[in-house]
This record gives sequence, C-alpha cells and structure tokens, in this order.
Amino acid sequence: MSEVPLGAMYSMINIQPEGGSGMPIYPTVGGLIARMDEGDGGVVFTGIDTGKVMVEVLSHKVEPDFDNLEDWEDIAWFDVLCPSGGLYGVGFFGDGHTENFAPGAGRVRVRCSARGRDIDHRGFVQSSQEHYRFDAWLIPDDGSELASGVIKATSKASAYVMDLYT
Repeated sequence: MSEVPLGAMYSMINIQPEGGSGMPIYPTVGGLIARMDEGDGGVVFTGIDTGKVMVEVLSHKVEPDFDNLEDWEDIAWFDVLCPSGGLYGVGFFGDGHTENFAPGAGRVRVRCSARGRDIDHRGFVQSSQEHYRFDAWLIPDDGSELASGVIKATSKASAYVMDLYT
C-alpha cells in the first residue's frame, strides 16, 4: 500500500496498464471515471482543475470488501486489460505515478473511490484535499466486453462531469 501525489491537469489523472495510451470513451461512469478505448485503462476526473491529489493504490487476490463506504463520496469501477501485469496511476503529462498495483497479468477490475472533490472544485491549487483509492483484482477473462459501473455518486463534482460528458 502506498499513497502518492499525482498531478492533475484539465481535471484528469489516468489509470493505465504498462504501455497504455488509449483515448477516453464517453460517457463517464458516475462522473468519476471514463474508460479508455481497447481496454487501455481509464481517466479519473478530479474536482480540481490543476494541482496535486493524493492517490492510494491497493492490489488484492479477490474482490475486497468495502472499508467504510460512508467515507467515500464517489465510487465507480471499470475493467482493464493488463497483458504485462503492470498497472499504474499516472499524473497528467507524467506528473507523478504510483507503484504497480496490478495483481497480475490479465483482465483486472479497478474500483476507484474518491472524496474531497467539491472542496476546491475547478480550482488551481498547489496541493488539494482530494483523496483517491484505487483497488485492483483479477477477474476471469471470458472474452466478453469490458464492463464498468457506478456504486455511489454524491459529489457536486460528479454531477458537473456527468452534465459535461453524457
């Protein structure tokens, strides 16, 4: 487990497999994420426009239980293909990255939890009070279409993003 600052710009940070470079597929999932095409990761929409956000990454053998669901304002998930077993949170224009949090090579489900996105919404800050947690675990690759879903979307930032991209 590690928590690192990632640089957000244009209200975005990325989750991408090693070598990933896809383009976002809209609409968003709960106003928090948008999947990349071809299973190439996803974009996480931050509340701030520009600055640093804190990101914690966790790798699991199986789907984890929720730790304090009420502590998070927004939660969404998506599937990503990680053929090399590498998956990273990456700041915009490479401004910071997490350690590898893929649990192995294959089809990975990533759950993104967020809080604090309304505090400096659309602001330009050096360091924000936003926190993100990315949980990842392997799922069977049955060849079906990659999936995504929303568990919770309660922030004003999520509503703002959904208005823009749906």
